Amino acid sequence: MGMDYRTPTLIAVDSRSRPVRSVEYCRSLENGPAQRRINRSLFDLAGRAVKQWDPRLWAMQDRDELAPSNLSAIYSLSGVTLRTDSVDAGRQTDLPGLAEEGLLGWDSRGTLRDVLYDESLRPVAVFEQGGGMPRRCTERMTYGYPGQGDQNQNQYGQLIRHDDTTGTLLLASFALTGQNLMQDRRYIL
Repeated sequence: MGMDYRTPTLIAVDSRSRPVRSVEYCRSLENGPAQRRINRSLFDLAGRAVKQWDPRLWAMQDRDELAPSNLSAIYSLSGVTLRTDSVDAGRQTDLPGLAEEGLLGWDSRGTLRDVLYDESLRPVAVFEQGGGMPRRCTERMTYGYPGQGDQNQNQYGQLIRHDDTTGTLLLASFALTGQNLMQDRRYIL
C-alpha cells in the first residue's frame, strides 16, 4: 500500500459542465490520514474562469474576506483577456487591437511591451521598456516574399527569420503544408 492508496479526486461541475470544485486527497505519511484539498473556480455568464483559488488561499477566505484569489481575470466583450491578477506572477494588463491582436501590455514590474504588425497582421517587431530604462527592440520577425525568401523552399508567406535576445532562428525550408522542415539556431555568446 503506497501513500497514494485511497486518495481519490472528485470534480464537481455546475449545470453547464464547468468544473467549479475539485477535491483531492493528499497523504504526507504512508499510513497517515488523507488531507482534503479543495480547488475552486468562479465563472462569468459567458463561461470564462474569472477567479480561481487553491486550498491555501481559500482557507484564508474564511478569516479574511479580502484575501485574494490565486488568479483573477477581466475579459473584453469579445472574450479577449484584458487583465490578469496572479498572486505568483503579479498583474498583467493588455490592450488588444481591432483584430484582437496584442498591441500593448503592462506588467506589475512596470514593463511596457508593444508589438508592431505588418499589413497581414503578422508580428514584425516587439519592443520592451522597463521602469526608467530606454525602449529597446527585443524581437524581430522576417517573412518570406518575392525578393525576400526562396520560392523553391516554400518560404513565401512564412516566418523565415526570428531575431530575439538569445540569437537568431533561421527557418530555411517548408513543406507544402507549411510545416517547417529545416531550421538553424544561432546563439549570441
